[in-house]
Amino acid sequence: MLTGLLTASGCGPLSRLKTGSVETRVVTVGRPEEEADSNSMQPAVTGDGHFVVFASDATDLINEEFSGGRAVYLKNIRTGETVSVSSDEAGGMADGDSEYPAISADGRYVAFQSTATSLVPEAGGGDCISSEGLDTQCSHIYLKDLETGAVTLVSTDSDGKPARGNSIHPAISADGRYVAFRSSAENLVAGDGNGTADIFVKDTRTGFTTLVSSDSDGASADNASDLPSVSADGRVIAFKSLASNLVSVDGNGSPDVFIKDRETGITTLVSSDSEGSPGNKASGYQALAIAAGGDFVVFESEATNLSGADDNRKRDVFVKNIQTGGTTLVSSDAAGTAGDDDSFASVSISADGRYIAFGSNATNLVPGGVASKENVFIKDITTGAVTLVSADATGVPANGGSEVIAIAGGAGYAAFVSAATNLVEGDTNGKDDIFLKELSSGKVKRVSTSSSPEQTRLFIMD
Repeated sequence: MLTGLLTASGCGPLSRLKTGSVETRVVTVGRPEEEADSNSMQPAVTGDGHFVVFASDATDLINEEFSGGRAVYLKNIRTGETVSVSSDEAGGMADGDSEYPAISADGRYVAFQSTATSLVPEAGGGDCISSEGLDTQCSHIYLKDLETGAVTLVSTDSDGKPARGNSIHPAISADGRYVAFRSSAENLVAGDGNGTADIFVKDTRTGFTTLVSSDSDGASADNASDLPSVSADGRVIAFKSLASNLVSVDGNGSPDVFIKDRETGITTLVSSDSEGSPGNKASGYQALAIAAGGDFVVFESEATNLSGADDNRKRDVFVKNIQTGGTTLVSSDAAGTAGDDDSFASVSISADGRYIAFGSNATNLVPGGVASKENVFIKDITTGAVTLVSADATGVPANGGSEVIAIAGGAGYAAFVSAATNLVEGDTNGKDDIFLKELSSGKVKRVSTSSSPEQTRLFIMD
């Protein structure tokens, strides 16, 4: 008798095949894949859809004992393995909440924010001041190398001294070298005395930290900035700001969207119409994203003057072509009719800027309409076609609210959050879960689960 072993995936808990004198048994090793026991949120996906990173309040996603708190995880879609990201180099889970992950194009690096003191030695200490005037632990930005396990504190000055203020909302370049983030700290760069939150970028190879939220001459923004998004090469960074001094034409007194070209130093207003006039209401309040090449920026806005097609007096999604200055309404149906309700919560854009994902309460964006609740869609800017993403593999719309969508750079996959129970079989946890949709086939996979069981093929030859 000849016996052999081969690890496999995609087979049932126990199956048997016979071909001639060879018998193959597939045996599951370890616990079955488990549903998350709490809500999951904030997905991000690699360009090929191979890896999805997300935050979760669940306690049962990894085999290690976990006492609770929000943590960051990565799911390998091909193998089904779920691993902890918010852990120290030895694998110990963070002792504080971790969230808002951003992932490099190949899935090796993940940036995230955390209040933990256990991830790196230099992160401890009460360096922040709360709204009540009390010392508190800062939220810092970290970079995890999933190949080596190394964890790097990103929210530091160029000499490596930790930020003395909360740092949140990281964004990452394609190769993981550059990490942008928002921080209220005033010790990250020399001369930062504006007393408000700014956008910074860290070069993780050189350690150099640079102020992003400044005008074209380098003067700091005169009001708070947030929500950075980074081009693939890290050169162009989009962000929103309440500042009125970043460009000369900004006099609307509302949050606007800008880009900073780090090579030229030029700051440009993005939330403007095709002629360059600023939006007449808030833009980028909740969401914005930049395409890989830095040539398109998508954002949500309450403004009514950005596009002639915007006649619904609702919050809408727009895309700005940085090269031409053109501004296009995204949250419309294939014929160009604006959505009949607000579009907001999150936006994402493919590497080439052709496909834009967004959340919306509108019911008229796809043929036949959808129920009046949060859904997620993808718009093909070239053809105008709109696809409902929050639907099962047969096209049946989600029976619960869906939001926070992230499209893979190649536009083959989209990850999103949903409270729906009908997107995949066996969804009984009653929680917000992370799903990944293959856009060509419509297939949907739930991501926020524990690792798929290891499966071993046992070959027995008489």
